[in-house]
Amino acid sequence: MKKLLAILGPAIIAASSASIVNIKNINPYQNNEELFYNEEEEEQDQNENTHFFRAEIDSTKYGDETEQLYTSIWDETEALKQFVHKVQQFRIENNVKSIKLKEFKSKFYRTAFYGNNFAIGQDKDTYINLIEGFFFGKEIEILSQKVEIEKVDGYGNYSWAVTVSAIIDGTHYSNVSFDTYHSKQYFNAHQILGKFYNYIKVEYETHYNKIEGYDSEFNSNIFLKNLGFYWYPQQIVDSFNKWDYNKIALDYVNSVFKQDLPQIKAIGVTKAKTIIDKVTTFKPIMGPSGNYSDNTQIIDNFIYVRLESDSAEGTYYLLIHNIHH
Repeated sequence: MKKLLAILGPAIIAASSASIVNIKNINPYQNNEELFYNEEEEEQDQNENTHFFRAEIDSTKYGDETEQLYTSIWDETEALKQFVHKVQQFRIENNVKSIKLKEFKSKFYRTAFYGNNFAIGQDKDTYINLIEGFFFGKEIEILSQKVEIEKVDGYGNYSWAVTVSAIIDGTHYSNVSFDTYHSKQYFNAHQILGKFYNYIKVEYETHYNKIEGYDSEFNSNIFLKNLGFYWYPQQIVDSFNKWDYNKIALDYVNSVFKQDLPQIKAIGVTKAKTIIDKVTTFKPIMGPSGNYSDNTQIIDNFIYVRLESDSAEGTYYLLIHNIHH
């Protein structure tokens, strides 16, 4: 029996199962999978602060060309992994800091209506935490996504159930219902073989990140490695984009600005000079000067690496130490 997924407001468990839409006299293999599917309508449901996702399951493989449906428990773990990757990429690319689940409903491409019931007994917070974990989890192990199809009578009706199991940042989610069809909602083979998806709509807020500034003191504790020569600017840029320096610089910038930027990149090298702090201490501090030309072998003790991030505005000048003379 499915568990309750009370997402927004009171639970809306139907007193009786929804009516079944049977589509007759249509060959399912003549490009009609989207007969009742209206992507444009879903697209119009978005605005600047909302976004929807489709977590799809290719159910066409559950039968043959005669629409003979195979009853079984199907492994769709890979499809769930792809969905989690999609929402994680969306979070990174849009610098999302929080989400609010606005809508979750299921649909077969060959049915006219969404399923709007939720599994009996499933805790609201468990489900919301699972979706948020897919977005923000740092350690995500997708254990399984299972589709169970059972024949329920001798009239060509079948039941459908999707469950997922995962471990997200140490929290174990076991056999969580992942569709919104009533447990007594039945379908025919033609409907099931037309593909399935969950429509998941979220409202989100973004970080406003800015990393404008520079180190006035040598706080990074980053030293260039002594490889037997003085470095050129491009070599330093490459080392901060490809070597361990990148993670060290990223952790340092995140600590300075108390942010959680997912990435950072070096774009150039700038000279460091001593200047007078005319705001607070009125004492000598370090500050950025002109940029080094590409053909300059850098021998100065201190230099700045210019850093930028796709997830933040501005440029940060990171003060590092040259190789020891």
